[in-house]
Amino acid sequence: MVPRLGDDYSFWSPAQETLSELMKLGLVDPAPLPASRQYVDSHRADTYQLTGKGMDGVTQLSGGDGAARARFLDMLTVSLMEAHHGFASLLSAATRHPLCIPEYSIEKITALIEGGRATGRLADDALARLTSHWPPGREKPSAKELAAWIQKAVDRRFPKDRVRRPSQKDIVDIVDDAVLGFASKAYDIHLDAISFNVCMSWAEQLAILEESRYVVGWPGRTVWATAEIQNGNVLRPSLGALGDSVAGGLGDGFRMVADSVSQARSSGSLPIYRVRAQAAFMARVNLRFVDIILRRILSGELKAPYEVQVALGRGTPPPRSEPVFVSDGRRFFDIMIIEKEEL
Repeated sequence: MVPRLGDDYSFWSPAQETLSELMKLGLVDPAPLPASRQYVDSHRADTYQLTGKGMDGVTQLSGGDGAARARFLDMLTVSLMEAHHGFASLLSAATRHPLCIPEYSIEKITALIEGGRATGRLADDALARLTSHWPPGREKPSAKELAAWIQKAVDRRFPKDRVRRPSQKDIVDIVDDAVLGFASKAYDIHLDAISFNVCMSWAEQLAILEESRYVVGWPGRTVWATAEIQNGNVLRPSLGALGDSVAGGLGDGFRMVADSVSQARSSGSLPIYRVRAQAAFMARVNLRFVDIILRRILSGELKAPYEVQVALGRGTPPPRSEPVFVSDGRRFFDIMIIEKEEL
């Protein structure tokens, strides 16, 4: 039952979880918390004190200074690494080498499981994609291990005595989660599938990891580091240091995506999300960084060795995993880049 807003016990659980996390991060002094609803009244009058680090965080966030806010986010990043070993293992793995995690559609799985030996064929395909860009020096997992992992996940989720037959979407979801869990183990990342996605959300919001399903030659969900963490400090690339490099990478990315498309568009334009993903991956920056550079090129603030045009195109939004490019409050889906010597 959803509590009414006037209920004296509304939101006690999120409040308890938030305080618990703040204590774990060292921002609030440790103190007892209600373990269940029945103990809320005994803690209702309790107050919780910020630590010195917590007070610093409040100061950094309350002044409206962008640099201070950036320092808070860096402090939060380090605190999360120290408090959550799974999060730290994800950052460590992606910093050493980009990750490639296979994902599946209903059509792809249907094609693989037709004709028998379904789990084996699926495992062979997933392993080939998983290890297509494997970190040097790390032992590759085996298809037999992956097949057993997938089968165990399917049997646990869909027991044989289950009356209702699982839908195709149910199968895709469990296979994707199983492959992600296996990939995490193979990369020495101490996270299950759900926790992996939660930690990726943290890392993307903190601008220390990025991901895309549309990096040329990487057959899956590709994850890469966009910052380095050394001795408790977060080292991020600056616009000044990488602006020109990313601008050049947009042109290179456009050509790479164009070469990978089986049939080029007659208009000569390509989806922005594909070109942006390629440029971001090559420069090891996040997608927002590329958006900033592209907007500066369009405004004339940043010079580029090519002419760039963006358009609504066919009006088809990008996949849900890829953010829409916005400039001057308008959405654009297509991009065309022409080398200036060709003009």
